[in-house]
Amino acid sequence: MKLRHVSVLRKYKLDKRKWCYYINGELDDYPSPLWCKYFQLFWMSTPSLQELSSEPQINQNTITIPVSDENNICTALNALREVVSSL
Repeated sequence: MKLRHVSVLRKYKLDKRKWCYYINGELDDYPSPLWCKYFQLFWMSTPSLQELSSEPQINQNTITIPVSDENNICTALNALREVVSSL
């Protein structure tokens, strides 16, 4: 499984009244449900990744990772690349 495209979106959250950043990673193929579970399990069981974002979501072939602090965007991008390439 490889990442085809990665983007960062900045959205304003009305409920928290602050900006939030969303990292979207598009995979080159649709992952199997087992791969999705491994990704989420690996992400949630690694403390440093869970500190970056505790809510990674996979929808079809897109992984979305919300990041609240803009200083962590590069770290989250690199973590996403590493996790996808290792799985």
